Amino acid sequence: MHALLLAAGFGSRLKALSEQRPKPLLPVCNQPLIRWGLAWLAEHGQVQATINLHHMAEMFVEELGEQAEGVALSYAFEREQILGTGGGVKQMAAQLDRDRLLIANAKLVSEVDLGRLLERHIASGAVATMVVRPTTSAAWRSIGVDASSGMIARLVEVTAPNRRSSSEYMFSGIHIVEPELVDLIPAGPQCIIRTAYQELLRRGAPIAAFIDEGYFAENSTAERYLRTNLELTSATFALNRRLPGPQSGVHPTAEVASTARVSAAALIGPQAIIEADAQIGPRAVIGRGARVASGCRVENSVIWPGASLAQSVDHAIVTPGGIAQLDRQAVADSCDG
Repeated sequence: MHALLLAAGFGSRLKALSEQRPKPLLPVCNQPLIRWGLAWLAEHGQVQATINLHHMAEMFVEELGEQAEGVALSYAFEREQILGTGGGVKQMAAQLDRDRLLIANAKLVSEVDLGRLLERHIASGAVATMVVRPTTSAAWRSIGVDASSGMIARLVEVTAPNRRSSSEYMFSGIHIVEPELVDLIPAGPQCIIRTAYQELLRRGAPIAAFIDEGYFAENSTAERYLRTNLELTSATFALNRRLPGPQSGVHPTAEVASTARVSAAALIGPQAIIEADAQIGPRAVIGRGARVASGCRVENSVIWPGASLAQSVDHAIVTPGGIAQLDRQAVADSCDG
């Protein structure tokens, strides 16, 4: 398979954060978010990927170049207009041999087993296989699955003929598709679900579900993004997969004052400066070259590369452009949808 990573979006729900960096380049444990996806691909032997780009496109090329995390990269630029999940896939597929594709959003941290996903896809004989997840949010239960066959019975408001939906799930943004699905995407800006997928379902074509209950984080809001960092720096949490960098610890080039206190559930990046009597953690990430002033406490927060902090923070995202203070309960309640 060739992998397609969707990275063109504006990240509008992230507000000021996405004005400084595109969503897939937000730092998660001091690594751009997209590198978590690339390391996941490499772990499963996926060595080539194409990334579609629009918002702040040049930043991706500068960060990733022609290869990252062991994956050879090519880019598809959507310069005049953003093409959506359907149009973006169709443009990228046109640059490749007509073949099976693995598609994933570039905003995810996931443990999905791609080997098992491919086995499920081949065994089902499906035109596409969607990775779906249980969710407690009724608003995101847009996928109906037939429990007896494991096939998709409903996508949003479209129901397959002669198939009954017995379980409700959310779509993870990860799927395997055959060329027949790509053929059904109309030209121009399109949603892949409301065009090709729903048309396949109306025709009764087989679309398989792969139910995943492993770790999964999508980062479309500031609350979800902060939650991902806090989960990954937790002293008791470890992902069962290849990582693009450490989840905790102090980089050897960081300068940490002898009277500063650093929790085991904290990550301090290269060239960071932690001044006297500062307290870092629990659950704190300090970026490359960031500075925390004397006596400041940093808990449940992320300090971006190059940012300076002169006050104590809790449940905050600190960037060179300012401090985004988040509600503790909103972060805890943020869902995967």
